[in-house]
Amino acid sequence: MVLNDPAISEDGRQFEMMSPGILNHNSAVNELIFWSSIFLVILAIGVWIYCTVKRKKKELNSAEKVSIIFCITSYAGFLMICMFMRWEAFVSRYMLTYLALLCVMIPVLLNILMQEYNLKPIGYAVIGVIMFVGTSESVKMLEYHADAYQNSVQKDRIEAYFYFCGEGNAYDYSQIAKEIQEQGYHNVGLLTGMDTFEYPLWYLLNDDGYRIEHINVNNMTKIYEDQTFVPDCIFVREWEPRLGEFDYHGQHYVAEDPESEIGTYLLIKSDMKNE
Repeated sequence: MVLNDPAISEDGRQFEMMSPGILNHNSAVNELIFWSSIFLVILAIGVWIYCTVKRKKKELNSAEKVSIIFCITSYAGFLMICMFMRWEAFVSRYMLTYLALLCVMIPVLLNILMQEYNLKPIGYAVIGVIMFVGTSESVKMLEYHADAYQNSVQKDRIEAYFYFCGEGNAYDYSQIAKEIQEQGYHNVGLLTGMDTFEYPLWYLLNDDGYRIEHINVNNMTKIYEDQTFVPDCIFVREWEPRLGEFDYHGQHYVAEDPESEIGTYLLIKSDMKNE
């Protein structure tokens, strides 16, 4: 296995911990949780070594043993995914489960150190630092979202999303979603390329009556494409050259607005267009 293969890493780059100032829709790694866990694990190892050398180890009951096993396994799992899921900053999306475990691990480890090893002064100091840094980061997050809100015309989530992405497609996505709803299209194919933003369309069509599937997939995930799926319309984004028509699974699709220069558009069944 090649750890830096582009299939599992962005352009072959190694895992990189994001700086505290990078807060966006792609970042789920919480630096406060990460560094708090790092510090507490180092402290716990130091305490264990000290107690072993001084022969001050105590017999642990079953609950304490379970707590220690939980801390070790959750932290080891987090480090393993840091080592092998080397997809630069965007690896954060896959760390959510382990971050949830770390959120539990931090108070468990603090409790062990404070109650079982009588390190209450150090424990309270750590809690104070975590609260101070957490409050500071909360202020940053409020400023971040306030900035998006101030730069949103409709004051909605989609506009804020595109504002963070540096794209101006909020209106395009909203209009396309509205067209799909008004025309009664229920099966929507996604024909996309590059770093297409799919989330807004899923969010705008957040209803059980819609089925949204990727079509004409060319990468290794094409084995998951449903060959029986026949979309009523096809959402196209960043497809060069611009498609005036398209054939898929025996159906002919044509551009809804062939004169439009916008890079986000719909292809619909030719028979539906004639209705």
